[in-house]
Amino acid sequence: MGCENVERIVTVEESTKMAHKRIDKVEENQKLMMEMNTNIRLIVQQNTNQDEKIDKIETNITKVNEKVDRLEKKPLLMLKNNCSKLKWLVIGTLVSSIVSYFLLFLR
Repeated sequence: MGCENVERIVTVEESTKMAHKRIDKVEENQKLMMEMNTNIRLIVQQNTNQDEKIDKIETNITKVNEKVDRLEKKPLLMLKNNCSKLKWLVIGTLVSSIVSYFLLFLR
């Protein structure tokens, strides 16, 4: 019986050692998983911050595009106004020339 007990004790000790090694590996893996979770949380936070920045940039781009559109239209409006003024200047000159002509020759 003494030999059987020694064999059982040796078997139990080997099994215990293997169980401790597995537990150590599980704890190590758990630590790695916690680090990964922390890294993932940081990445998500960074992405959220980048999304907010991108939204601000898109808003600013929209505002700049509106301003550029207004500036592009401004010369056209000025040209239309100048053409209108030029037209009235020519009409006024013609009318005054006709009136002057009649005044000079009707005397």
